[in-house]
Amino acid sequence: MTEYSPVDTQHKRGLWIVAILLVVVAIGYSWGRHWMASQLPSVAPIAVDVPGDCALHRGPCRVELPPGVVHIELSHEPVPLEPFRVQLHASMALERVSVDFQMVDMYMGVNRYDLKQQAPEIWSRQAMLPVCATGRSDWVMYARIEVDGLAYVAALPFEAAAAR
Repeated sequence: MTEYSPVDTQHKRGLWIVAILLVVVAIGYSWGRHWMASQLPSVAPIAVDVPGDCALHRGPCRVELPPGVVHIELSHEPVPLEPFRVQLHASMALERVSVDFQMVDMYMGVNRYDLKQQAPEIWSRQAMLPVCATGRSDWVMYARIEVDGLAYVAALPFEAAAAR
């Protein structure tokens, strides 16, 4: 009969702990990959033209998509770190709408907001701009609109008011 010393018992316990930790890490890694994949856009977007006179800080912009027309507007001239509302009116049923705010020729991190459907053809969401350390105010709102299994992206320029 073999006797087990306290060292053997501790060694086995340590191996069990390592094995359990490896299983937890593997499950976490798998779940994380699945979650990240669900956050990625489902379809590559098609760029659409925006009228040259479009300036969201002055008023709504009309964007023509192959399936119909959307009007996109901001509740007021955005000020960094102050909330404002983004609203989209569509002439057709949409599947998903999101907007991302970037400065002209300057990456500002992820500033993406998924708009929520308020009525059959109205999508809306409160948003907020980050502060630019250089004090610039030239922004572009990239509106991603998914309809009929396709995604369209419109680059809508606007100026932000000075931070208060």
